[in-house]
Amino acid sequence: MAAGACSGLLLPDDRVLEVDGVPAESLQQVTAAFRESQGTVRIKVSSRIVFGGFMYKKGELNTSLQLRWFILSDELDGSILRYFDGRNTMTRVSKGDIRISPNDVSSVRTFTHEGNGNKKLGVRITTPGRVWELVSNRGDAEARKWAELLNARIRRRVQRTSTMADATEAQQVAAIGSKEAGIVPQCTRL
Repeated sequence: MAAGACSGLLLPDDRVLEVDGVPAESLQQVTAAFRESQGTVRIKVSSRIVFGGFMYKKGELNTSLQLRWFILSDELDGSILRYFDGRNTMTRVSKGDIRISPNDVSSVRTFTHEGNGNKKLGVRITTPGRVWELVSNRGDAEARKWAELLNARIRRRVQRTSTMADATEAQQVAAIGSKEAGIVPQCTRL
């Protein structure tokens, strides 16, 4: 889909509801809006995605920190934290995923990562088979946000009646180019 190339946050079965305040009635309409745009395009999306952003991941074998694009999504059978080599949905390669549920994760905690003389807040996810260390590249507030969202998903099993997230998440506005979205930088026209 055209919109997926812009945000890096859309999944194949997400739906574009509005483009620049106009109800999206067809893929052709959405594509035309992006083509005709001279800059920022605002879209409203029905999505399972809860949050996304870049973090550094400590490798299991190669223990150096590697920058990865992470997406937390709520699925029918629980939540999944997916990570990729980049954000662009057209070129990114999936590098793996972490199932996030009370059965799969025993704890999520923030920690201070010290490296190269710098201290950064990170998130430590403990599973039966591995301890994952993720370090925010956008500051302590974002690391706390990740920890809060992940902890909410291990305290209770996420219940969904459809493939869409709950009302606040399902009607989230992917305000491309707006700081209020916090996770979608800017969309350029196709």
